[in-house]
Amino acid sequence: MLYIKTSEGVEKTGKETERGGREEGKRKE
Repeated sequence: MLYIKTSEGVEKTGKETERGGREEGKRKE
């Protein structure tokens, strides 16, 4: 899993991390 830095903090995202993972990870949670 990769850790994505978001405005809220750090979120874990294993899927679509390379496809705009920052915004995707935020919408996933």
